[in-house]
Amino acid sequence: MLPVRYGDIKERADEAYEKAVQRQANGMNKPRFTLAYYHAEALYKLIGTPCNVNEFKRRVADTKEELDKEHIQKQKEKEEAYWEQWIKQQNKRRK
Repeated sequence: MLPVRYGDIKERADEAYEKAVQRQANGMNKPRFTLAYYHAEALYKLIGTPCNVNEFKRRVADTKEELDKEHIQKQKEKEEAYWEQWIKQQNKRRK
């Protein structure tokens, strides 16, 4: 078996960690964490880097807040477009 470079493991661990943050922020956390989190944790253990649960939870909360803001903004844009269309239709009927 060939040895695996530290950088390769670190890169894969970082990717798994980012996936875990996104999935957890989207509410996929049954029973506690997503499989991506445990995958990242295992990879980090291989290279001797601890996976801090508190840091992970903070990142998830920040990402969730960001996703919520984006969702609210999209809803506002949809509502504005709906009312603009409605006003145009009302103005056409008046003519």
